[in-house]
Amino acid sequence: MADVDWEAATRYANNLAGLLPGTVVNTIRKQPYPAIDPSKPSLSAAGKNVLITGGATGIGFAIARSFAIAGAATVVLVARRANVLEEAAKKLSAEFPKTTFLYYSASLTDSEAITKLFRAARQIVPRNDIDILVTNAANFSSSGGAFTLPVEVYRNAFETNVIGNIYLGREFMESAPASSKDTEKILLDVSSTGAYVHYSTTQAYGVTKFAFSRVAMQAAQDYPNLRVHSFHPGAIFTDSVKGFGLSEDSVDFDDVNLPGQFAVWLASEEGRFLRNRFVLANWDVNELKSLHDELDNDKGKLVLGMRM
Repeated sequence: MADVDWEAATRYANNLAGLLPGTVVNTIRKQPYPAIDPSKPSLSAAGKNVLITGGATGIGFAIARSFAIAGAATVVLVARRANVLEEAAKKLSAEFPKTTFLYYSASLTDSEAITKLFRAARQIVPRNDIDILVTNAANFSSSGGAFTLPVEVYRNAFETNVIGNIYLGREFMESAPASSKDTEKILLDVSSTGAYVHYSTTQAYGVTKFAFSRVAMQAAQDYPNLRVHSFHPGAIFTDSVKGFGLSEDSVDFDDVNLPGQFAVWLASEEGRFLRNRFVLANWDVNELKSLHDELDNDKGKLVLGMRM
């Protein structure tokens, strides 16, 4: 096999992903910055009830913490490991006593468990409904070729990353009390540049991320009161990344608080103009705002799919 110029390959992939200056914005962020500070009054989540899957660790925990900083009334953490969930809820409750933290252990592939946790949460949270759903939990598959990767790997990835998130979306929208049908609901789809850029190490993961992001965009057309934002969180060093054999020194990773704070910004009034678009947490939001008029005139820009 010929030697691979990994530097050139990485640069090419980053260009396709929009991670190089000038592709969409000129400023690529790796750390939190003032414009997305969740303590800003303009980004307030006061009175909101937020449910986050994969919320006990990594990106999900950072998103939970950022919504608490923004004043969310309730943050519901969902994950599979009960002990890790409990520890995360205790830590957040101690730091943010004004926000109520609930936690439920469940697998996204268990539709009955998803229904039960939504019902249980709605009995407790203010106004008996969830305002913001963050689909952050994911199945990371093994690497392999498109046709050589075992079908079971694809099946497992689809069960969690697509079907599981559909279970969540169904409960989020269909089980809401009648009084909330006219109230805006926000779906934050934590996706990946792997949805449209080929990475050999995340074959099934990328395909399934594309699939659910398209489902989410379709749902936004079905429900007038649903606002969808799909976004790539950045290159974050998580337990799942460790599973691929990487260390903290392998890549110049982004700060986990960057997607945490970016999620709050997206859900705010400031991020509304990006409704139903696919964006990157790394893109500077001040520069994104300059695209407002262009996006109004080009419904296909920053949308996953084929342009004609």
